[in-house]
Amino acid sequence: MINIKILISSNDCILGEFMAVTIMDIAKEVGVSPSTVSRVISGKAKISDETKNKINKAMKEMNYYPNIQARSLATGLSNMIGLVINTNQKGFFSNVFFNSSVFGIEKIIQDNNYNLLITNNQKSNEKKSSVEKLLFENKVDGLILPPSILSSQLIKDLKRSETPYVILGEPDIHKNTVNWVDINNYLGSILAVEHLKEENFKNIGYIGGNILEVFSKNRIKGYKDTIENDEKYYKCESDKELAFKLALDILSKDQIDALVCNDNIVAYGVIKAAKKLGIKIPNELGLVTFDNFPLAEFTDPELTAICVDTYQQGEQAAKMLFESINGNQTIRNTMVNPTIVIRESSRRNK
Repeated sequence: MINIKILISSNDCILGEFMAVTIMDIAKEVGVSPSTVSRVISGKAKISDETKNKINKAMKEMNYYPNIQARSLATGLSNMIGLVINTNQKGFFSNVFFNSSVFGIEKIIQDNNYNLLITNNQKSNEKKSSVEKLLFENKVDGLILPPSILSSQLIKDLKRSETPYVILGEPDIHKNTVNWVDINNYLGSILAVEHLKEENFKNIGYIGGNILEVFSKNRIKGYKDTIENDEKYYKCESDKELAFKLALDILSKDQIDALVCNDNIVAYGVIKAAKKLGIKIPNELGLVTFDNFPLAEFTDPELTAICVDTYQQGEQAAKMLFESINGNQTIRNTMVNPTIVIRESSRRNK
């Protein structure tokens, strides 16, 4: 055991001693072998719950923290999971849905005694991307990747390095050969349209989204398949002024009595246009928006929303990754189902 003495210069006296607790100390306290303590820390041993609880209690009471570097040398694992982000996306770090996914990922990673490393995919002066450096310098035991950076070459690199990985979102390519977790956006549109039909809306349109984005493409497809006939899709970027101008044109010319909005920003622009034209929501125009945040419950009227659980998406992605790390080679695709939160904007007087 190492004794570290802390001296206070003003008095040149010893205030106290800090003892660096070792596995040997924990084993002696509990009455087990050091190897048993080591197996409990690694989380890979078949040891009784009673013994594990005693060891974990002793570690907590004695302020024991495992030496990550020593464990890495012994096991060949880094005990680090990499989360790669695409910083080219506008407003990425302020995206509440991304933040929620990160919280879900971090929860599972901590439960498995791992640490999270977040990096972007930009290339350094050495012309190597951060992903390449993580892969071939053995800095992580697994990766969670955005679908936007997936390519055939990256998949080859991942296979060559034998690094387990999961895609956070449905990819546009190789979707049947890689592990991924996404929100069931197709089902979300079905929920929105069916609800509006139940509220006696007849001419339902869809505004916002880009068919080049997989999640938007799935939302639009769900809308079109549920409408079946006389579909009215209006492409619009997620910008309140663009949505406002487009909605003014739509509501002035087309026979529309309800709109499904691709996100809260577009919905805000539609509300602004309806008020300018004197159109009453929901009696003359029903609205349902994707995403319950950040504006849906604060608008006037409050918006009915398709609620997507990105926290659960993050949890599922992390769980899938640890299954791969532990040897599961099965290719899995998981969809997290959305729910609908019904508010004033779609409750029509029949």
